[in-house]
Amino acid sequence: MIIETGSSAWGTNSTVLFDNYVNSWGGYVYSVDIRAKPMLDLKKKVTNKTFLYCQDSVKFLKELNLSNFDKYKKLVYLDSMDVNWEKPIESMIHCLREYLAIIPKLNKHDLILIDD
Repeated sequence: MIIETGSSAWGTNSTVLFDNYVNSWGGYVYSVDIRAKPMLDLKKKVTNKTFLYCQDSVKFLKELNLSNFDKYKKLVYLDSMDVNWEKPIESMIHCLREYLAIIPKLNKHDLILIDD
């Protein structure tokens, strides 16, 4: 299972890459973005193994029920806010809030990647 905050809107298209991965190896992708446009654009590019949500990422992670996935390894990719180097504290705090929301739901062998 892959959980992504900040659905890909440009760049490397991580959401599409994750969708390709789960279609080859199994699993599901849960991707959330506060903006509707990435979700609408991605609906045309991903399969039914990827679930797209338009919501605040911290709220999404707090509400996400992973109890049915306890036996599966999870990859969490936190990338919902780009760093503004003139005001980096805002994105640092947001990422910390995401991290604190998801960490109690993970097992010791799950992975967390933090971008920006």
